[in-house]
Amino acid sequence: MTVSARFLPKQTEPPASRSRPPSPTTLTHKIASSITAAVNRLRPAKAGNSPPELSAAGDFERRAHLSLRPRSQRQRKPPVSLKIGDRGACTYIAAMCGRFTHRYTWADIHRLYRLMSPASNVQPSYNVCPTDPVNVVTSSDDTRILQPMRWGLVPRWWSKPLKELMRLSTFNARVETVTTKPFFREAFKQTRCIIPASGYYEWQDTPGGKQPHYFTRTDGQVISFAGLWDEWKDRATGETLKSCTMIITEPNAMVAEVHDRMPVVLEPDQFTPWLENQTGLEILTPAGEGVLQRWPVSKRVNSSKAPKDDETLTQPVAIGAPSPA
Repeated sequence: MTVSARFLPKQTEPPASRSRPPSPTTLTHKIASSITAAVNRLRPAKAGNSPPELSAAGDFERRAHLSLRPRSQRQRKPPVSLKIGDRGACTYIAAMCGRFTHRYTWADIHRLYRLMSPASNVQPSYNVCPTDPVNVVTSSDDTRILQPMRWGLVPRWWSKPLKELMRLSTFNARVETVTTKPFFREAFKQTRCIIPASGYYEWQDTPGGKQPHYFTRTDGQVISFAGLWDEWKDRATGETLKSCTMIITEPNAMVAEVHDRMPVVLEPDQFTPWLENQTGLEILTPAGEGVLQRWPVSKRVNSSKAPKDDETLTQPVAIGAPSPA
């Protein structure tokens, strides 16, 4: 008797085995093992005969293993703190434009900026450091006033204690990120300013250590740094604090001989466009050649403890000469 196929039990194939995807850790070790095997094939049989390219390959292998470790197993570097609020710890800040001077008079800046605020008793300082109070020119409807602010911007949205901001270098804003970095982008759109100065310091790497140079205008006029400002309210005390930052850009040829950054220096015909938000990044360019001059000065200015009323800090010295005590 023939049985129809449709009455026979269906022959079902065994289900395909489902393999679980490898874990990230397993993939990491597989990739690391592949790199190790590839490098080992390149190594010569005898130790000590590795040519430079193979030594580099071995170094690559070591770095690859380190980078492929799970994040929890990597060695973390401690955060770097500049401690700009600690006047004893702050010496010089070589990566930034972190020190300047002012010895101008009220008449100088009143005439230059057409200030409408009452006369101020401007005192000279030859060693202005981050977190110090500085004179700042602001404008509203083309009415310009001079007001003191903390050098080191505190954005209005900052919700933590002020002391936690000390390790952040908010006294400079890089032109490359000033429109995108949360600390500065709103101030760039709304609250711009000018920071008057007589000169500023930069440090040059030399065989004898960090050599400070003093920069000032060749025409003897006040330097006008492009800046930003904001007003912050301390939630604990209710007190308000106005603060500012200086915008820095790439150097011109003369400054580049000493340092790889420089402050943005504004000219009088740029004051209104900058302060009234009529221009953007196109105005934030290096100063023209011949606008600034420089000379080496005493290494005493390397210390923030150098007296602020010591005019000799800006006097030229011969490089290599010992600094007076």
